[in-house]
Amino acid sequence: MADKIVLVTGGGSGFGLAIAKRFVECGAKVIITGRNENKLESAVKSLGHNVSYLVWDLCDVSIAKTKMNEANAIYGTINVAINNAGVWTPKKWNDIDEAEWNKILDTNLKGLFFICQAEGEAMANSNSTVSKIINITSIEGVRGGFGPYWASKWGANGITRGMAKALIKNNVVVNAIAPGMGLTDINPNLPKDGNLNLSYNLNGRYVTVEEIAETACFLASDAANSIVGQVIVVDGGMALN
Repeated sequence: MADKIVLVTGGGSGFGLAIAKRFVECGAKVIITGRNENKLESAVKSLGHNVSYLVWDLCDVSIAKTKMNEANAIYGTINVAINNAGVWTPKKWNDIDEAEWNKILDTNLKGLFFICQAEGEAMANSNSTVSKIINITSIEGVRGGFGPYWASKWGANGITRGMAKALIKNNVVVNAIAPGMGLTDINPNLPKDGNLNLSYNLNGRYVTVEEIAETACFLASDAANSIVGQVIVVDGGMALN
């Protein structure tokens, strides 16, 4: 991974922070993004060397290409992009109002499309032999559901497949990882004591952030260059229920 320059959106916590940590451990240079500068600064300090941050609100799609240029100016042209930023709501479908719907779709779907557009254009015009875009979606984009989070993740999986088809001719490989229930701060109702037990999942536990990080590193590696347009489910069997 020493030749990799990696962008991780939503890299200040959860899956994003674990992914950034694993890439740093493997020798990559990493740029994390998010909206909270204090959280990003803290994350960079914890990760050590070869890590920078960029404050970037993906909901402001007008700045996507400008921010991508800024990111490319830090270490050089990004050749791995992990699109992890996302939001969720614990509200039931019949309690969702228009503002909540727009908030989730603006981040998880519209924001994802425009950052993929910016990444794809930059990578297609680079001299890298193979570049990677990896979208962190969700098993809720595989299972049935009709709330805004489900709709956004079904759409994210569709964007992944469409971008993969469009960009492979430019040596840009696009895939997605669909995590199951993971112990991250996106859901404030999850246990905070590190207990991984999850009785209704087939393997009896939550997905760990490290498992998603390892999957991302594999997809970013040359060993996965022929995996194109796939949604890799990492959920302990939850999608089978």
